[in-house]
Amino acid sequence: MIENFERLKKNVKILLVDDDLDYIQVTAFFLKSKGYNVDIATNGIDAVEKIKKGNVHIVLLDYYMPGLTGEDVVSKIREFNNKIIIILQTGFSGQQPPEDTLMRLDIQNYHDKSDGVDKLLLQVMSAIRIFNQQNEIMLSKYKVNAIFIENKKLTDIGSALIL
Repeated sequence: MIENFERLKKNVKILLVDDDLDYIQVTAFFLKSKGYNVDIATNGIDAVEKIKKGNVHIVLLDYYMPGLTGEDVVSKIREFNNKIIIILQTGFSGQQPPEDTLMRLDIQNYHDKSDGVDKLLLQVMSAIRIFNQQNEIMLSKYKVNAIFIENKKLTDIGSALIL
């Protein structure tokens, strides 16, 4: 199980989005030192473009940014990707986005930066497990569909042989 998670965390791409360059450097360094695959964006427009190009699975997104806010970025992402896992972050303790905003935008988690990187690490680990479960569900659906199609073909062949 641990080996599986180690493999997963290297293959899951995390996009860290924040306008605070010091926070980005420290957090990206920390996550990379733990073996995570991390890319960065310093504004919402760059983040949306990187996500559109694909291969981003988890977004750690600052809520209060100039230009496009975290809420604006999530709205744009949800226009073309409703599967990506998003964790909103803020450095303003006690200024958590309202619960209805988190629900409306389908945001999976919220992180108060003042809680530190250890708590963020737990949230990232949880997000990777969610990502893995989503993939296992999709794979199971694909397999069931393939079995259904194959059974239909066999039934059609059997019916033709009887005639």
